[in-house]
Amino acid sequence: MSSSSHIELINRALQLAHLRQCTVWVSVSEVVENSNDPMPLWNRYEHHQRQLLWTGDSWMLGVESSHCVNANGPSRFSHLSHERTLLYERLLSEGTLPRCMVSCAYEDNPFPHSQWGKQLQGARLTLPRRQWIYSAETDCCVCIHSLAVHDGDNPVEKVTQLFAELPTPPPSTYQPPAATPHIDYQNQVADVLPLLQTSALRKVVLARSAHMPLPTAFERSDLIRTLHEQGDQDTTVYAWDLSGDRCFIGATPELLLHLDGTTCTSMALAGSRPRGNTESDDAALAHDLFQCTKERKEHQLVVEHISKVLSARCVSVDDYHAPDHPSLRKLAALQHLQTDITATLRTHDLFEMLAHLHPTPAVCGLPLETAQQYIRRHEGLARGLYTGILGYCTPNLAHCVVPLRGGIFTATNACLFAGAGLVETSQPEKEYTETVLKMKQLTEAVRLKK
Repeated sequence: MSSSSHIELINRALQLAHLRQCTVWVSVSEVVENSNDPMPLWNRYEHHQRQLLWTGDSWMLGVESSHCVNANGPSRFSHLSHERTLLYERLLSEGTLPRCMVSCAYEDNPFPHSQWGKQLQGARLTLPRRQWIYSAETDCCVCIHSLAVHDGDNPVEKVTQLFAELPTPPPSTYQPPAATPHIDYQNQVADVLPLLQTSALRKVVLARSAHMPLPTAFERSDLIRTLHEQGDQDTTVYAWDLSGDRCFIGATPELLLHLDGTTCTSMALAGSRPRGNTESDDAALAHDLFQCTKERKEHQLVVEHISKVLSARCVSVDDYHAPDHPSLRKLAALQHLQTDITATLRTHDLFEMLAHLHPTPAVCGLPLETAQQYIRRHEGLARGLYTGILGYCTPNLAHCVVPLRGGIFTATNACLFAGAGLVETSQPEKEYTETVLKMKQLTEAVRLKK
């Protein structure tokens, strides 16, 4: 686009802003130098609010915001749905349509005094001020500039501002919470077993945190790149800046949903075993995983939950498909049972889907409300974005993951998160060991960069 066409776009936005007496947004995209590595851009905008999603060889990075909507409480998803509709109705776009970043905490009302900080919201929809999208399929990287326009703005100044280098924002503050008492995870598991054995709960997922000092020369960009190198093509590495120069970083194997029009893909990922030291050990552990009644039951509960949500939104039974048996997903430290589920839905309604899918039994339990109440009263952990939702959306496209295997990183230490699914045959020591293995991905990645 030429400078004159940019001014024409701004003038159209000004007319719409005057007519509707509301804020209007404009976006302009440009193809930039191809790069399958987002880390140079990540480092360049070190002191800005950044949101990175890196799956396989494709990635997306958002920096700062031209519009941000927060929502808390039980109606958070319906509120974001309404706000997304308004945003795209008032957006004038030239080129690639910008994607809104979506972040939702596990809790619909996050704890105000926790390691996540007071600024964490139950749900947030962000239109990045600047956004880069790299597609490995097309080997193309697009930069999208977005800006708010108000009635009476100067069009020439707005064009200059649209492409100007982003100013460094003032540092945000963070007040660490008071130290919480140590919680014995194995005792927690033992305490809930009677409820599981009497069927008051079919399954519950209990999570814990662990603190880890970081080496002096630790660089977050090195950790992000290492996690990407260790993951498979379906692993999503995420890095979400928080207040007070902290960042939520991890690598999750779990897709919550991908929506392209009315075509929906989801995933049940539950049931775990460590990787073996030898090929024969690895095969034996995989065989044990498939034969274990506890793991198969835990996995099937997740499949049933996702199937119920998706199939109810299909026109006919032929529009829904899930295999009869799970497949094996091998990761660096763990191997999982995985079932891929596809459906053709009646309508594209991202936030209505999220409201019914989240939380899945893979991160909460069943019955859903009973498990949620038990976690709220007994887990003693502010999960925040861990086991929540991270992703992006447009009116017709959406991609959301469940952020697992992650932690909050400061300049000197990290708070890591992991959990385990419990059923009536669970054993406290084995469940604790599973959480250690799930944290191993991050601890090993940090040690590699010492």
